[in-house]
Amino acid sequence: MLTYAFAAMDHGSLRQAARALRVQESSVSRNVVKLEQLLDMQLFERDVRGVRLTKTGRAWIENVRAHYDGLLDAFAEGVRDNKDAKTLRIGLCWVTGGEFLKRLMERFGKLYPDVRLTIEDVPSGQYLSAIRRRRFDLMFTHHIGTSKFCSSEVFWQERLFVLLPSCHSLVERPVLRWSDLADMPLLVPVGVEGPPSDL
Repeated sequence: MLTYAFAAMDHGSLRQAARALRVQESSVSRNVVKLEQLLDMQLFERDVRGVRLTKTGRAWIENVRAHYDGLLDAFAEGVRDNKDAKTLRIGLCWVTGGEFLKRLMERFGKLYPDVRLTIEDVPSGQYLSAIRRRRFDLMFTHHIGTSKFCSSEVFWQERLFVLLPSCHSLVERPVLRWSDLADMPLLVPVGVEGPPSDL
């Protein structure tokens, strides 16, 4: 039940949580309701846009999550081969700027030739749990803001280009800001995994 509740919290949607967990949406909903009944507490507010934690739910989940993640870490440590101390596990999630990343990896390889790099793509719906579970030593992803459970730093920024019809009122401007695009419907390519969660 906890896994379903955490997934619903991470994704803000029962449907997205179900997709990430590869189960039916009804299964996520049923388990979240079962947990709420067990606790005699409403964890989520539900509306047409999705789900969000209630104030009580946020306090409870933040407390429980630390213990839950600690258990997962303990299991992972037991399974992990301790001899593999010279491997750096890197996750990539919605990363662009491949040339910058390639140069960074090459430079690291020259500085630390004894360290082996393993690199794996991470679906956008799973990067938070992958970080929490310490499946990776390092994760390159889009900006996730401040987080209590990991350290993050912005390494590079990229421009975002917006295609507009030639008759659009903003077409003459050389640079657009997010405020210029406020309240405008946008078509966004989402790919197989969907857009980054903060897009």
